[in-house]
Amino acid sequence: MTYMYVRHRVADFDQWLRVFESHGEAQAESGLRDPQVLREASDPNIVVVFFRVEDLATVRAFIETPEAEKGKVDSGVIGDPEGFFLEEI
Repeated sequence: MTYMYVRHRVADFDQWLRVFESHGEAQAESGLRDPQVLREASDPNIVVVFFRVEDLATVRAFIETPEAEKGKVDSGVIGDPEGFFLEEI
């Protein structure tokens, strides 16, 4: 099983969450499943998201689209997100 981990700072968590939730259908279509959203205890504007990845190639293509970049901008992501894929052992 493959997972995607993403960590980023946002300008406003509530704004970020609204945009994130509005992209649920696009996430699902790209093969991202079962999102888990967490916030750092010491800074609520640092967000971590885990997804189960259905198809790695499809997800990689999705995160490179202009729509994904627009979502980062619209949601108030600050800087470049930290992200990587994990394999279950």
